[in-house]
Amino acid sequence: MTSSTELLTILGVTIAVIIALFLILREVTLWYFKINELIRNQKTTNDLLQKMYILQGGKADDPSKVNQTNEINEDDLKSYDTVFVKTLGGGDKHYMSFGEWKKNCEDENYRKNHVILSVTRASI
Repeated sequence: MTSSTELLTILGVTIAVIIALFLILREVTLWYFKINELIRNQKTTNDLLQKMYILQGGKADDPSKVNQTNEINEDDLKSYDTVFVKTLGGGDKHYMSFGEWKKNCEDENYRKNHVILSVTRASI
């Protein structure tokens, strides 16, 4: 008959092996399904949308996440080319280039009456 300390040792080693296998297999699964990359891309998109919102006159929830000038860094936009915009009130939705959107936002009335729904990456 085995002693209780041997049983506890075997149980402890078994639990440690199961936890190690779980962590290893989890990383392999995340890598295989590209989940880590998807999360990283989503965070980048969220940051870009926050900057665009502020450029339109909105207030930042967390000002530390946005640069001090509240302007969009052109480097952030190198892989985006299209902005999907909705007109408030009428509900008209349309796509436009980022350059066109930025030019339109110079008009304060435009900023007040339009909201960005999404941005689209340039197709390569």
